[in-house]
This record gives sequence, structure tokens and C-alpha cells, in this order.
Amino acid sequence: MNAKICLICGKEFTPKRSDASYCSEKCRAKANYKKRVAAKEKTESYENIEPFTMVPEIQSPPLKGELSMDSMLGFIEKSENEIKRLTDEINELKSQNNMLANDIFTLKEQVKTTGEINIKKIELVLELTDSQIFNNYLNTEYLTAKKMDKANPEKLLKTDWEITGYSGESFRQRINNYRMRLKNEILKLEGQADNIQNQIRKTETLIVSNKETIQENIQQVRFYQSRILRYEGLLVGK
Repeated sequence: MNAKICLICGKEFTPKRSDASYCSEKCRAKANYKKRVAAKEKTESYENIEPFTMVPEIQSPPLKGELSMDSMLGFIEKSENEIKRLTDEINELKSQNNMLANDIFTLKEQVKTTGEINIKKIELVLELTDSQIFNNYLNTEYLTAKKMDKANPEKLLKTDWEITGYSGESFRQRINNYRMRLKNEILKLEGQADNIQNQIRKTETLIVSNKETIQENIQQVRFYQSRILRYEGLLVGK
């Protein structure tokens, strides 16, 4: 493999890999250190995330004693692995929150359909007179004749007098039973709407919890970034 010039120290070296740009781990650490210092001066990757829970910034512990180059490189590698793990978790939680937000939108539409539309329709039916309810929903002779487009189906309609009179007791019983079924349907729909509202509240709570975890992970990422800078700064000075 052809020799290369190290981008940090300028020495000529024979690379073990074709994409190698540095002659040693020390030079690679110096290059990484410069990149991290430059990146730190720019806007941080996660500063646009709205904080939900203020997490105190984690302070990197002071370094004590002498550390070998291998030890510091090992600490840097472990810190980089932690940053990757935390970043993956942040992205997963953000993706999960996006899906949960879509779920909430769907659930709210269900509440609107169940509560504001279906219940309202039933309430409008309950406001009808007995004869209107009977002729529009229970008068099977009239409804069948109308559906089959028979001549003069209106002759099969029942009048208020026929329903409220002495002979209309069976009609009134059917109408009362129908009204009761509609009221029970309203109770059922209200129960469904309450269950959906509970799902919405639980989903919103999960979103908030995920956002708090994201904020905590961001603080952890910053901690490990700071730790890497310190170790690479020591390597540069060696």
C-alpha cells in the first residue's frame, strides 16, 4: 500500500487501511479533538428541542492521577458508544412521539364522530313527535311501500289521533320501546367517548414522559461529549 502523509503531524506513514489519514491513534485523537472543539462552537444539535423538564447539567468529574494513552483512548471509545446509544434512544423516542401524536389526532376525530355527530343525530330523533317516530322508523308497511315505489304510500301513514287514541296503545308501546333503545344507545356512545378520552390522556402522559427522557438523554450526551473533549485535550498535550 502506498505511503501517505499524516494530516496532523505531517509525517510519512504506511497505512493499514486505504482510508487512513493519520499515522497513529494520538494523531487521530488530535484530529477528533479539533473537530469536536469546532463543533462545540456551533449551535448544538438538540437546542431546538423544547424543554419539558429542566434537568440540571451533569458535571464531569475531575480527573485524578496519571492516565495512559490506552486508558484515555478506551474511555473515549466507551463515551462514544454511550453517545451513540443515547442518540439512538432519543431518535426512537422522537419517532414514537410522532406516532403517538398521530394516534391522538385519530382518537380526537373518533370522539368528534361519536359525541358530536352520532349522539346529536339520536337526540334529534328523540325530539320528534310520536307519530313522526312511528312513521319514519317503525311503520314497516309505509316504509316498504315507499322503498318499492308503490302508488300512494302516504295512505299507510298513521295520524297523531290514531297513535294517541284508545286504539293506539300498541303503537305507543312500540314508540316508547324505540325511544328507550335510542337513550340506551346514547349512554353507550357516551361511554365509548369517555374511554377514548381516557386513551387520549394516557397517550398525552406517555408523550410528556418521553420528552422528559429525551431531555435527560440530551444532558447525558453533553456530559459524554465534554468527557471526550477533556480526554482528547489531554492526548493532544502528550
